[in-house]
Amino acid sequence: MPRGVTAFDQQQAVGQHLGWIAAGHQIGAASAAFFAGFMRTQGGSYLQPFVIASITGLIAAGIAVAIRRQPGQMLQDERQAA
Repeated sequence: MPRGVTAFDQQQAVGQHLGWIAAGHQIGAASAAFFAGFMRTQGGSYLQPFVIASITGLIAAGIAVAIRRQPGQMLQDERQAA
């Protein structure tokens, strides 16, 4: 189980949290596929949707790398293991 999800609510309702995460991913994937097809229909190429998806992915990766915990902050699982 991902530590961030289990530490979020002290291991209660983990399935519900993971379900909402999966639902968000499905909605994002469906909208990306729809708009890529729409843009191809309008422009005749998948180049523009591909570039937009690549830039969006790079931005998301940069944000994920920039997320840091404050010094001394530990997850519940790490406290129990220490």
